Amino acid sequence: MITRYQHLDSATQQKILELIARATEHDGVPPVAEHVLLHLRHGGDKEDFHLLAEENSEVLGYAHLDLTDEVEGPSAELVVSPAHRSKGIGDQLIASVKSYAGEKLRLWSHGDLPGAKNLAEKNGLKHSRTVIQMRRSLTDPIPEIDSKILGLAIVTGK
Repeated sequence: MITRYQHLDSATQQKILELIARATEHDGVPPVAEHVLLHLRHGGDKEDFHLLAEENSEVLGYAHLDLTDEVEGPSAELVVSPAHRSKGIGDQLIASVKSYAGEKLRLWSHGDLPGAKNLAEKNGLKHSRTVIQMRRSLTDPIPEIDSKILGLAIVTGK
């Protein structure tokens, strides 16, 4: 059964954070973005809420739904406990998210994992965007770049 929460008590927040930590360790990538963690820890917008799949006071799955973007539409992120995957919990969470979000739902998947792809496809969702993060240390020296390789013209002058 999926339950909707506008606000979470500290014990439930902790259970969700532990679920996210287990999934991160299992998958090698966090299942939700930093802003979802901030919403969990400190509260969020008026138009966001939490959906939980619970059994015997254990959180088996969690979804965060944000309805604030009037242009792009609702955005959701979800996670299912590694020990409870392939049991329909992800399907239930997506169905619940869709019931609140409507047809213009954006469901974010972190890490491009096969299980997430299968879950999305099974629920009629299509891949529409890839976000690539590029990082480098701010303390490493900047390497020299051959402008011919980049096809750039570097002009200097007064």
